[in-house]
Amino acid sequence: MIRYRIVSAASSEAQEAATFYNDEQIALGEEFLDEIDEKIDRLIKFPRLGRPVGRRVRALLLDRFPFRIIYYLQNNELVVIAIAHQSRHPEYWRDRA
Repeated sequence: MIRYRIVSAASSEAQEAATFYNDEQIALGEEFLDEIDEKIDRLIKFPRLGRPVGRRVRALLLDRFPFRIIYYLQNNELVVIAIAHQSRHPEYWRDRA
């Protein structure tokens, strides 16, 4: 079974976005985090689901929010390196890979 981990920078990005969404509408931040969890669960089952964005890095779009989960596989582990807003520079996370 594939394990996963989220690097601290990606976790911070998710928490900052969730706080923003909660400020906009009650419980919207929780819905954002729930969608991230659902997508990660799906990636654990289908790790090649995301599209390639580098030699070993892949990205999966969220359905409801303008974010991508940036990740790679290493030794049977899914490593989430960014929860990237689509308006940010598309490769700002490169040094995390």
